[in-house]
Amino acid sequence: MALPTLAIAKKVYSPYVDEGEWEVEMQNDIIRSQSAVEDGWSKHQLELSYGVNSFWQTGVYLVFERMANGEKKYTQTKWQNLLQWTEKGEYWLDMGAYIEYIWPTDASQPQVFEFKLLLEKQVALWSNTLNLILKQPMSQVAATAFSYAWRSQYQSNERFKPGFEVYGVLGSSSQVDIFQPPSWAGPTLSFELMHDLDIDVGWLVRPKEGLAYGDLKLNLEYEF
Repeated sequence: MALPTLAIAKKVYSPYVDEGEWEVEMQNDIIRSQSAVEDGWSKHQLELSYGVNSFWQTGVYLVFERMANGEKKYTQTKWQNLLQWTEKGEYWLDMGAYIEYIWPTDASQPQVFEFKLLLEKQVALWSNTLNLILKQPMSQVAATAFSYAWRSQYQSNERFKPGFEVYGVLGSSSQVDIFQPPSWAGPTLSFELMHDLDIDVGWLVRPKEGLAYGDLKLNLEYEF
């Protein structure tokens, strides 16, 4: 990716599948940056998925990007699969997996396999979710990349859930550094605007730029 720090998906996945549910989702990221190369860059992902059974959800993403120079283009197609390994609350830790395959529209870019280990733990009124991410470009010269996504969300109200998210890079198969500072972090708010329409909004910043610059995250999800 031309902008690897921007390319981190700004969504934390819970390890749960809704059997028989169709889901339409729009994930949006809009960047405000001190860098002219990054300022104004945006990414928009449109997904249609279906809960095939109690443990498998599958879907397709179409990805569109707007570059800082104003150029807009369709950049990727993704096939995603979410696997629920445990029943919610059955064990001390809820577990699942997210598997994705990415086809870039640019033939010079490699196809990519991505695996996420999904872990979630409820502590009192706080839901804590960790995604451990492995991303492998299908190229002989490309190293495996490791990263993570974390969300803590206060769930006292079913319709209104404030939280905090952190996204970070751990390095590659050639050099892993678990002490790297987060790439993005900030407050989020998830709420239900109307029946079955969920909105997840957040302002995620990078330590090097300060609070005035960051990623406006806006995800819309409708289930039917």
